Amino acid sequence: MLAARFLIELALLTSAVCTAHALRDRLGTAALHVLLGALIVLLFVAGAGEPKIATALIFSEAVKLNTLFFLPPILAAVVVTYALDGTRATRRLFGVIAFIYAVDTIIRVVLVFHAEHPPPGWPAFTGFHAVLSVALHSKVASLIALLVDSVIIVVVFQLLRNRASFVPMPIGLALGFVAAMVSDAFTFELLRFGTLAQIPLLEKLEVAMVAALPLSAYLTWQMRGGAPATRGAFDIVDLRAQVLELETRYTWVRDSFSKYVSRDVVDRLLADPSKIELGGELREVTVLFADVRGYSTLSEKLDPREVIRILNEYFGTVGALVLEHEGMINEFEGDGILAVFGAPAHLEDHALKAVRCAEAMLEAVKQLNERWRQDGTLAHFQRVGLDEIGTRVGVHTGVAVAGNIGTGTRIKYAVIGDTVNTAARVEGLVKSLGESLLFTEATRHHLPPGFAVVDKGAHAVKGRAQEVHVYGLG
Repeated sequence: MLAARFLIELALLTSAVCTAHALRDRLGTAALHVLLGALIVLLFVAGAGEPKIATALIFSEAVKLNTLFFLPPILAAVVVTYALDGTRATRRLFGVIAFIYAVDTIIRVVLVFHAEHPPPGWPAFTGFHAVLSVALHSKVASLIALLVDSVIIVVVFQLLRNRASFVPMPIGLALGFVAAMVSDAFTFELLRFGTLAQIPLLEKLEVAMVAALPLSAYLTWQMRGGAPATRGAFDIVDLRAQVLELETRYTWVRDSFSKYVSRDVVDRLLADPSKIELGGELREVTVLFADVRGYSTLSEKLDPREVIRILNEYFGTVGALVLEHEGMINEFEGDGILAVFGAPAHLEDHALKAVRCAEAMLEAVKQLNERWRQDGTLAHFQRVGLDEIGTRVGVHTGVAVAGNIGTGTRIKYAVIGDTVNTAARVEGLVKSLGESLLFTEATRHHLPPGFAVVDKGAHAVKGRAQEVHVYGLG
């Protein structure tokens, strides 16, 4: 009866660790760290003094309670952090453990000092230095043992997931617990006493199986949408290499794309930088090319500084729409803007996004003209023979190469190929047909059924032997 009660209490304590981790979205890591601190402190309280606190197990009539009761939940906190939050979060957890040990030690030193140096008239308690020396020795041995245990259970857990995924998670976790707890006993005894004590293996196996059940249930629930990416079993040990690799990769992605693609796309790339093929890859994309109608008149007759101001306002307006529709601004070319939908991140409905973006651009330029009419900018245009500005947009869908191009000292992410050239030619066709927006048959093919279009016929364009069939919005 006593053994069953103890095992139920252990399962509940491990479940409490899982619950504290599950609350991280609401409370951050505070709940888990506070519980972890309490477990570490109680580990020492239960192991201090004489007689030792003992309990019964199924395979033993009496065992010391402290490590069997408090060590498994502490290791469970390490495993859930590693499995669900990654190696960086686990290293932070190690820092928290070391901090808890340091604070506890400092407080003990302060208490000993006050015990041996009381106010006048109060009795002094002597002999604490010897006790403190033993306590500090035990603390150092315990901290080293706990860190070794944590690495061992993580390595066993990840090795089994990488190399023996057919092993059920409860069994794998139980094996990890046993390996870590056996290591704890060996490491602590060697560091503390210089000898090896007898290891109660059956009792540790019993406790490990009980602790593994709620932990396995929690991890299975958290991983129900798909397990985290496979990591190397020793990732948690390789600190500097891992940090430098991640920082380099994230810095490159952020600097390369943050000014050209939407925040959502940047977040997706940072979450999985492998989506970017640095050497170039074939992608089906939709390319949008737009320029300013009336730009030649403006650049010829207005002061260049005024032209720059107008272009910046125009690009700010249409560029924001590209990002809003999950496209990438690939290039500003004079008064033209080249946008790509479907790279660097995959976009399922890239053609529809591009056409909707083009439609929004036309409406935005109308509003821009209205704003300029109200602030007097259009009156300035009219003095040089231009009523208002407009935009011409050409859209084409096809395969292109997306990746880095350039030299060893200067590179850029670009999308190149006939698809890009065709989009530019379609934009030129917009001008000759007196339209505002045209898209090709290839783009129309990717639009959803029932999407209203107007057939504008097939036309010859420069640089292509075959005519290009184009459509406008219905």
